[in-house]
Amino acid sequence: MALDDTTFRDRSRNGRTSDAGERGARSSAPTGLPRSVIAMIVTLAFSEALVAVSATAAIPLIPKMSESFGASGAATAWIAIISPLMGGVTTPVMGRLGDTFGYRKVLVAAFGLLCVGTLLCAVSTSLPMFLCGRALQGFVIGTLPAVVGILRNHLEPKAVRSALGIVVAGQGVGVGVGFILGGLLQDYDWSVTFWVMLGLATLAVIALLTTLPGASGEHTGGRLDLVGAAMFSCFCVGMLLPLSMGSTWGWSSPMTLGLFVIAAVALPVWAVWELRHPEPTVDVRLFSNPFFVLPNIAGFMIGATCGALFLLFVGYASLPREVAGFGFSASILQSGSFLVPDAVCVLIGGLLVGRIAARRGPRFVLLVGSVLTSVAYLFLTLAHTEKWQMYLASAVVGFGIAGANTGMYLQVARTVSPDRAGMAQGVNSLVYGLGSATGSAAIAAILAAHTNAFPFSDDRGYGVSYALCFVFGIIAVGSTLLDGFLAKRSGAGEVSATS
Repeated sequence: MALDDTTFRDRSRNGRTSDAGERGARSSAPTGLPRSVIAMIVTLAFSEALVAVSATAAIPLIPKMSESFGASGAATAWIAIISPLMGGVTTPVMGRLGDTFGYRKVLVAAFGLLCVGTLLCAVSTSLPMFLCGRALQGFVIGTLPAVVGILRNHLEPKAVRSALGIVVAGQGVGVGVGFILGGLLQDYDWSVTFWVMLGLATLAVIALLTTLPGASGEHTGGRLDLVGAAMFSCFCVGMLLPLSMGSTWGWSSPMTLGLFVIAAVALPVWAVWELRHPEPTVDVRLFSNPFFVLPNIAGFMIGATCGALFLLFVGYASLPREVAGFGFSASILQSGSFLVPDAVCVLIGGLLVGRIAARRGPRFVLLVGSVLTSVAYLFLTLAHTEKWQMYLASAVVGFGIAGANTGMYLQVARTVSPDRAGMAQGVNSLVYGLGSATGSAAIAAILAAHTNAFPFSDDRGYGVSYALCFVFGIIAVGSTLLDGFLAKRSGAGEVSATS
């Protein structure tokens, strides 16, 4: 990444003065990128990679933990569910907390909770104790709005695009690394994985404390709308929990339907409350702006395709070919290798996509990423019986995710003023998470509906699932094209991402 000496913002334009550390970093770097900026970006990318690692490393270990805790399969399913659920509930609140009290404080606090939660998981002697640790780990899932806020506040506009691409690259690498880490350590006691993650989490906290600029002037003050946050949490739980557990409970079970009803009631009540509150957790008026809504629709759809990754790549690869007639009879570690091309290409794409966005704009990057994702799943709809086909599609999906996610975050940022950045990114992250949960639930339902004599879907079920992900991608393409058409026709609707 090549950035010039204007990387740090001249805060005097906004009536602020730069931190002494920033002045020192600028003066200590005669050419190129200041060392302190490099350290900050690397720290944020590493931290977001660790978020993904903490979410996925436990998944390959669920069978061992089920045996260790003497718990049923339905009970241990919470191991994979509770962290994303907590992340979905806290993400919008995290964004608002960052706007109010400072993004640095929010990041350090969240990763401190990650350390506590990981330690609790490592020493757990019962499933409830372990799930409490996983819940604490889930707080870091909501930290992306704080990361984006820090980048916007401390970097020049062009540098924000490149830096955000690197952060997205870190996220993508973390997904693959987490699953592979769990697979590599499956021959050891499952607690070893969490001790390793505790070391990484501690390193992340130290790096955040030592490399992030001070929080002076980055927050707006005010107070948190606790009632609005509680109402919105009810909606999130009412949506995310049945989407995650519906295939286990049954989609027509009283628990599933009851939670959906709670979500349906909580949403309008929350919206009315927020419209009347002077300092809302989420400014509902944002949803009247099509330039905010359309990138979020694209984000929901891309999230849905990402939510299907484990089932359609790792799950497919692990199927016994000699019994099913398809799949690759892969071990846990071998199954994880099908995510490696995705992780590598997200890394490569993330390093490049910021520069492309600087030249062509974030909407173009979002469009290209959505097209690549659609093409990959269309290819899999037609051909997915050979390993090379899966590896190739995984690589294309990786490039697609790098472009779509970076473009989506930047495009959403352009629609709001800096003082509402955390709020807007929090909503965007939640929408993406809802899309991921919806995609995972939809694919699980399709595969379950195509289960016959064996406890797994027939090949037609996988074909339909790949086709559905293609449709998700096409909707993302369509919403992005409509966004561009409306912007061209109106010539309005966007706020400078970093002004």
